[in-house]
Amino acid sequence: MDKELHDIAYDFFDSYCSAMKTGDIAKIMEHYVESEETTQILSNGQIIRGHEQILKEYKVFLDEVEMMDFQIPMFEIVKLDEDKVLVLLKLHGMARVKRSRVKLPYRGTGGILLKKLDSGFRMLYEHFTLID
Repeated sequence: MDKELHDIAYDFFDSYCSAMKTGDIAKIMEHYVESEETTQILSNGQIIRGHEQILKEYKVFLDEVEMMDFQIPMFEIVKLDEDKVLVLLKLHGMARVKRSRVKLPYRGTGGILLKKLDSGFRMLYEHFTLID
């Protein structure tokens, strides 16, 4: 395994999690490729295509839910070529529904395709499935 590449990818994802915890939508979206090809598949099976559509979904989501905590018990990378890395991960955490203030634990698995741009890695594809 390429430890340096692993660490770069992990730091990128950790930065994304930090942006999610603060609810800073501009910072969250900095982690995505600005393209109509950028794709996000949600746990409910919904497929969202395009940077602008993903932005719209985050605005709705962050109006309703506050992300509180993340743990990453598994984080593996597969280097596909010189500018693409597949990340396989497990993510656990706590979220809070804003209206009711109810805290909800979650666990899930996911896959992220990172593309290396001049500005660093960005997500081109993201899929996360809740386990419970």
